[in-house]
Amino acid sequence: MNIKRVEIDAFGKFNKFVLDFSDGFQIIHGGNEDGKTTLMDFIKLMLYSKADNARSLQNPRRKYIPFSGRPPAGSLIVERVGTRYVIQKSIGETPAKDRTRIINMTTGGDDAFHNQEAGRRFTGLDAEGFEQICFVENIGRISAPAGYDVEDQTIANLTGAGDKHVSRQVILKRLTDAKEALISKNGKNGDLVDARLNLLRLKSEKDQTDFVFQKQAGLLAEYEAALALYNEQKKLRPIAESLSIREDAVKIENLLNMIKDRSKDQSALSRPNIPPERMEEYLERLRQASDEYFDAKRLTEEWNVDETGYDGLSIISDDDIKQYEAYEQHIVGLESELNALPQKNSAFIGLPPAPYFIVLLMIAVVSVGAALYFGSWIYLFLMALMIPVSVIVKISDPQIVAKRESYVKQIAMIQIQAEQILKKYSCMNTADLRERYIAWKAHSKNLEMQSKLEIKLAGAKSRFIAMAELYEPGKTIDSAQALLERLTTIMSGIEKLNGAIRQQTEALGFIAENPAEISARLAGMKIKVSSALSGESPETVLHRWNSIKDEDFSLRLLELQKKLKTPKYTPDQLEIEITSVSASAADMAVYYKALESAICVMEEAADELRSGFGAELNRKAGHILNELTNGEYNEILIAKDYTLSIKAGSRYREYEYFSSGVIDQAYLALRLALSEITSNRGEPFPLLLDDALMQYDDVRLRTALKLLSKRSGQTILFTCHKHVVDIARPLGAQIARIRAAPQA
Repeated sequence: MNIKRVEIDAFGKFNKFVLDFSDGFQIIHGGNEDGKTTLMDFIKLMLYSKADNARSLQNPRRKYIPFSGRPPAGSLIVERVGTRYVIQKSIGETPAKDRTRIINMTTGGDDAFHNQEAGRRFTGLDAEGFEQICFVENIGRISAPAGYDVEDQTIANLTGAGDKHVSRQVILKRLTDAKEALISKNGKNGDLVDARLNLLRLKSEKDQTDFVFQKQAGLLAEYEAALALYNEQKKLRPIAESLSIREDAVKIENLLNMIKDRSKDQSALSRPNIPPERMEEYLERLRQASDEYFDAKRLTEEWNVDETGYDGLSIISDDDIKQYEAYEQHIVGLESELNALPQKNSAFIGLPPAPYFIVLLMIAVVSVGAALYFGSWIYLFLMALMIPVSVIVKISDPQIVAKRESYVKQIAMIQIQAEQILKKYSCMNTADLRERYIAWKAHSKNLEMQSKLEIKLAGAKSRFIAMAELYEPGKTIDSAQALLERLTTIMSGIEKLNGAIRQQTEALGFIAENPAEISARLAGMKIKVSSALSGESPETVLHRWNSIKDEDFSLRLLELQKKLKTPKYTPDQLEIEITSVSASAADMAVYYKALESAICVMEEAADELRSGFGAELNRKAGHILNELTNGEYNEILIAKDYTLSIKAGSRYREYEYFSSGVIDQAYLALRLALSEITSNRGEPFPLLLDDALMQYDDVRLRTALKLLSKRSGQTILFTCHKHVVDIARPLGAQIARIRAAPQA
């Protein structure tokens, strides 16, 4: 057992205190009054409610009443054979008022310890044994309490009993009591004596019964004949009754066959991922998926109209149509504004327009020629004066004229842009463009709807196949539809069987559909029908029954019994009783001999075990003492009460002759040896030491700490000495510092 953690709710000066312990060697360091001794006493009290505090005359339950005034309580977490347990305890004024709970951390359940001490449960030691072996005080000597047999405790734990009361004396007493229960010391009482007397009485009674039966042989023969008919009547009655239910047996057999057929169909339907009770739900979902697919397919086929003639349609952009219509509206608006401008008259001055240009050309030629000929540009000036003579004089507002010209230009430009859109789609005019756009939009809408239907069909197909594949592999619609039809057929058959089963059970008067129960009922009916026939036909049995069924053989037997002086038991019954009692007496005689042998063997075995245990304990303790004293002392003798003699030179001397340091070393060696020998539960005992090395010099202290660090079990040393910590730390010891809160 290892101690893993201490959680103190309230105990002495500790309040809400937690300390973790490590496996192997650990040192708990703290100053005086920091609570080291309190912590050790808490651990012991958590393990043993009835433990006395050997280090103090004070009652620990009163000594450690929490300073906070709260009731003392806490938890101790221990580990044994890889499993952790939590020992929770509320500590009362007396052991009877303690409330203990042991929780298995692996299962989460409470450990059933049957009012056994927690320490006994995990170490096999009672409180005294734990105190002597595992709990080392600052003075490490072992002193056995009055009347306490230390050797019996350790031998009991060594043999696996873990109970000091399972000692040689107790066992011998039990064997002796069992022996005297068979034959008392004076030989007049006991079970074996009673059995032998009973056997003599039964033999005498049988002799008397044989004499009576011989004297009344005739009446006895008649009585036996009536008894035989009475027994046959009792035997044939249930058989006759069972024969009357043969028809029901046939019906039940048919019912059982129908249930088996239904189970077979249900088993054929069953799949690991589809429980039988959800098969109907699955089939309904598969049917819905099928309906969804075929509805989508029908709609797709109906929508797939003839699209011949639409293959060459150009895709007319919605933006182009909108732009074209915007151009048209713009032109209409411009023309409206143009027409809204006021109309003004105009007049000509001079020549009409046609001859004007000819005359103007002639004047220009003459003017240029004169200018060149005479070398004067004045003639060109004169020509420029003549030109306005024939200019048209417009009687108009200049702003209106400018607006009119602007509208005309804008209309012309917009018409060019609109014609470019017509040209883009090879349309002759606006009507042609609109007609082709309407045709394209209708075709596009049709294609869009068809695409949606095809997507819906593909989704329905995938869902149908996926639903089918939940049951069995299949990648096609045909396989999915075939599965639906097959499952529908099987389920229909199961429903028909269910109806037939309900009808049959109602006709038979019971509603059970459990095949095992029905088979048992049918088997019982068949047994009733055939068990007692012994190869006879049912007709023969019924004939025999009809011949005796009306007779009252019980009355006939009663009359004969009045005539007969029938003993309480028949000779055969007495013979059976004699045989039984004789066998029982023989067994008790063998058991009596075995008890005598066991007592002798027990005496010899106990002496041999005690002798071997003592020698082994001396050897191991001497070996450990040799290490502790660096070879100075290596042999030790241990008495039954654990007083020690140590060999110094050629003589063994009592421990009082040695220094306190050597005595402490010897008793530490004894405890380590005891722990090693008596730990029979697969794990060493934990060893708790309260400044047990305080009287060691530096050399022996280092040696002892090194030995403790190598110990296979859990070793926890409580100390207030800093130099102990400094020496132990390099040896691999885990160090923990405690400091309890000061008393309020």
